[in-house]
Amino acid sequence: MATELVEKTPARDTTDDSLLEKDVLFLHPSDHPGMALSSTPMDGTNFLPWTRAVYVSLGAKLKLGFIDGSFPQPAPGSVTFGRWRCVDLMITSWIWNSISKEIVKSFMYTKTA
Repeated sequence: MATELVEKTPARDTTDDSLLEKDVLFLHPSDHPGMALSSTPMDGTNFLPWTRAVYVSLGAKLKLGFIDGSFPQPAPGSVTFGRWRCVDLMITSWIWNSISKEIVKSFMYTKTA
């Protein structure tokens, strides 16, 4: 009987889902510009723990390459440039939201995350 159920249940193709989730340019539907990468904003006195929190958060989202240089900006006009720019801007907003209001102004004009 169990064999019949297995044979009649169509196999779910998870290839597309798993590939998307491993794509550095993938943004999950729950990702939004209002998110913060650290529960405690960087205020100038807590740089090391703040850095660790940001590192862990971005690592969990497969986005470390945007800040450590291992996933550099593609050439403008390339197929991936638009998606890369969108994700980079999202990461930039997450970083801004993780810095205290008093010092975030110093980071507002960086060109990339």
